[in-house]
Amino acid sequence: MIMEERVNRVENQVARVFSDIKSIEKRMTRIEQSAIQIKYSVFGAVGFFLLSQIGLVDFMKVMI
Repeated sequence: MIMEERVNRVENQVARVFSDIKSIEKRMTRIEQSAIQIKYSVFGAVGFFLLSQIGLVDFMKVMI
């Protein structure tokens, strides 16, 4: 009986750990996606700034 209780307790602990790992992986994926969005937003802002400094934005407005 005592051995079965210990085995059950260990199984529950292992299941909880795996559940925690899955939760952490989901959070890490969301953080990574947010970081990628931030990175490309910064690239876009820098690109727009450079284009506006060069004057290509006005040129593109005339083209459209």
